[in-house]
Amino acid sequence: MSEGKVSRRKYIAVAGAAAAAAVIGGAAYYLTRPAPPAPTPKPTPAPTPAPTATPKPTPAPTPKPGVTLDFWRWSYASDFVSECLK
Repeated sequence: MSEGKVSRRKYIAVAGAAAAAAVIGGAAYYLTRPAPPAPTPKPTPAPTPAPTATPKPTPAPTPKPGVTLDFWRWSYASDFVSECLK
């Protein structure tokens, strides 16, 4: 096998053509890539309702020891009944 001598000019021309082909191929690859998928929109969360204040029951007065009778209501009721019976 005999080795032939390659001129420097020919070597640079072949190497330059290979480099140019690599650059053009890389540019073509990046330019023809598909677009990335669009992000899926997240649904807007419904606003949380503000908590409503629950009314507190009014505390019943503590009963006093002993028995207390409300005669005013009974007397009014008895007067009403006696008026109706007349």
